[in-house]
Amino acid sequence: MLRELRPHDVIVSIGSNNEFGFEEQMLGCTNSHIATFDCTVAKATNKPMTSRVSFHPYCIGLADTEKYRTWTSLSELALQAAQLHSVAAGINKARPPRIAVLKADIEGWEWVVLDEVVHSVVPSSLPQQIAVEIHLRTQAKRNVPGFREVGGFPSAKVSSLPNPTGKLQQLRARMAVAGYELINRNDNPWCNHCSEVLFVHVHEQVGTKQPDQDRVGTLLNSNSSGEHGGASVAVRATLKQQVAPAEDLLVAQLQTERGVQAAKLASLDEALLAAKHGYEDRAWT
Repeated sequence: MLRELRPHDVIVSIGSNNEFGFEEQMLGCTNSHIATFDCTVAKATNKPMTSRVSFHPYCIGLADTEKYRTWTSLSELALQAAQLHSVAAGINKARPPRIAVLKADIEGWEWVVLDEVVHSVVPSSLPQQIAVEIHLRTQAKRNVPGFREVGGFPSAKVSSLPNPTGKLQQLRARMAVAGYELINRNDNPWCNHCSEVLFVHVHEQVGTKQPDQDRVGTLLNSNSSGEHGGASVAVRATLKQQVAPAEDLLVAQLQTERGVQAAKLASLDEALLAAKHGYEDRAWT
């Protein structure tokens, strides 16, 4: 599916920490514009020197403020950047631009952006693919909505997502109602509360403004009968074959960003302990 992207499609990357490895990879395998967002970076000194990559000093938020933008506003900025690039590059826009890929590693705030995505009523702002790292715990100072402080050191308070199994199942059901299928999931061995996942938009959204509650309930109940997120195992297997291997770059980049950093801090024994314990709260079905 990455190979099918058009020059005036947009790849949105939220959270960079002034690292642009993902952008470099996307430059090499697509012809699309890449819009990167991060309000924590004062100056993107490592941004690739090309007009195909634009940097925007905003983070995802619940409202538009000086530093934060909602998903609707972020997607509009990304589409505008792609349009400007298309005009400057003389690209013939046979069809309007769309958000083709959303990649996010934002330490818990992915719950906010995914909720805003599934409630979006603007077709062009619905990403065709979503690669995110799902967090069930994060630093309390990040103030992620819905997370509760559970302790930690005075200088490093920790917040946790209540009822993580229920929240994961509900997320998957809501994504399915919005037309997304979970294609790939990798539990981070260096982080026992983190999972890299890949959603692909496979059909039109059910409903017009928000996921239908009856439909969500049906999908939640169907998870126990082998029908996960409204699609059969065979359908998921076919989709996974279609998106591989190019789409592996999306998940691999998330794994690299988290795994390499964690490897510098954790001993082998700690890593093995994290890989052995803590996965019971990451049940999607």
